[in-house]
Parts: sequence; C-alpha cells; structure tokens
Amino acid sequence: MKTLRVLALLSALLFAAPSWAAPRNRNAGLEAIPAQFTGKVTRVLDGDSLEVRYKNFLVPVQLYSIDAPELGQPFGKTAREYSRVACLGKVVTIYGERVVGKTLLAVVRVNGKGVLNELLLNEGIAWLDRPHGKSARLAKLEANARRARRGLWRDKSPVAPWEWRRKR
Repeated sequence: MKTLRVLALLSALLFAAPSWAAPRNRNAGLEAIPAQFTGKVTRVLDGDSLEVRYKNFLVPVQLYSIDAPELGQPFGKTAREYSRVACLGKVVTIYGERVVGKTLLAVVRVNGKGVLNELLLNEGIAWLDRPHGKSARLAKLEANARRARRGLWRDKSPVAPWEWRRKR
C-alpha cells in the first residue's frame, strides 16, 4: 500500500508540467481586470482586435462599436497595419464596455494619438457596428469618411465585414 502511494506521488511529480512552464495568465478570467486600465499593446491581430498586457494578464480586446474589414477583405490588411502603427508596443488606456466570451469589448485611447476606434472610422477603414454603435460622434466620423471617399469608401460597393463573414 505504501509502495503504491510512493509510486503515485513519483509519477505525479514526473509527469506534471512545472508551474513555470504554464502560460502567463493568457486570457485569464476577465473578472480580475478593472473596467478602466492602462496597459501595453503586445499584439495586433487585425484592425479591431488587440492583445493588451495589464500587470500579469494578457487581455484580448475587441474595439467597441466598430467593425474593421477581415484580413481576407479589401482594406483588411490596411486596417491591421494602421492599428499596428498606432498602438503596437505602446501604452494605451482601455475603457471596457462589456465582456463577450473571453474578449473585452472596449474603447482604446492611444496615448498621444486619440481613440483608436474613432481613428479607424475617420480613416475609412472600419464600419460603425450598427447594432452596438449608437454614438452620434462615431456615426458622424463614418459619414464624413464616406462623403470624402476615404479608405474602403473608395470602392463602388464595399462589403461590410459582418456580411462577408456570413457568406464564408
């Protein structure tokens, strides 16, 4: 009996992953993250998806109220590159709006540049996400970009990302 316990303990020690090998709180429970915080952008996945380091947490962030083109769409890579230049490796302030799954929907203020959500709309490389985007300011930024035919609004019939995803 004692031999079995010793063998069980030894096998648990041999086959268990050491604690230092575990990822560093990647996508840890968002309940530990305050609604507003400052962190450093570690990754830009696409035009409207970032990863932000806050203390020991890597927080997945989706820009609230906007929808940038997917990478396979026209202007998708342009939107990603714009977000990279604007905030990758930089300190940002996150204003969390709500959590969906393991992602924080947020307004992202890039120190010294402005609000990334607004910048993308103004450049014409994102759409106002109609169901969630109830801001008159954001609607005006999109309308101005459309009128000026900036970014994706140069195309004769741009396809909204939600329509593009639905067709895939």
